[in-house]
Amino acid sequence: SRGLGDVYKRQPFLREKYPEDIIVGMEPAVKPATLFAQEIAEREGEHSCLSEKKILILATESTLKGNRLHHLIDRLKDKGEYILLPAPGIVRLLEEGKGFGVEMQSYLKGLLKPYPKGSISSIVLGCTHFPFVKKEIEKALGYSIPFFDGAEGTARETAHRLAEKNLLRKTGESKLTLYSSCLLYTSDAAD
Repeated sequence: SRGLGDVYKRQPFLREKYPEDIIVGMEPAVKPATLFAQEIAEREGEHSCLSEKKILILATESTLKGNRLHHLIDRLKDKGEYILLPAPGIVRLLEEGKGFGVEMQSYLKGLLKPYPKGSISSIVLGCTHFPFVKKEIEKALGYSIPFFDGAEGTARETAHRLAEKNLLRKTGESKLTLYSSCLLYTSDAAD
C-alpha cells in the first residue's frame, strides 16, 4: 500500500497532468493534536497529566519519512514533542481482511506497549487506513485518548477548492469519481 508520502511526491505531477482537476492530499492532523494538547496543558497548568504534550503519530513508514510531515513538525516543534511510530502492520492486516480480531490486537498491543496511560496526550492517525481500526487501537491501549486524523481538514480544503472554482453544490445531482492506487469508484448521486 502507498502512504501519504507517495501521494505528496505525485501531487505536482498529477496537478501538471490534470490542471483543471482539484487534487487534494491528506495531511496527518498534527496541528489539531498540538493545539489540543496545548489547550489542555494551559487550562490544567502544572497539574496537567498532558503537560509534556507528547503526541504519538502512527503512520506508514513512507509518510513518516516524508518531507511534508517533517516540515509540519518543524513548524510546531516548540509546542510539543512528537513520537513517530511506523505501523505498517495495520495496513497489511486491514488489506488482508484481518482488521478486527486476535491478530490485529496482538500486533497493536505489541506496538503500543511502550505507551502506558499518561505517557502521551493524543494519537494522530497518519494513514487513511487507520481510522478504520481506531476502536481496536484504543482497545489495545487499554485507556481512552483523543485521536486526530486528517479527514476533517481534507474535507474543508476540498470544499474550499470547489468553492474557488464555483463547483461547490449543496443540493442537486452530482457525479463523484474517486481514484485510488487500488480501485476506481464512480457514483451518480442525488443529494
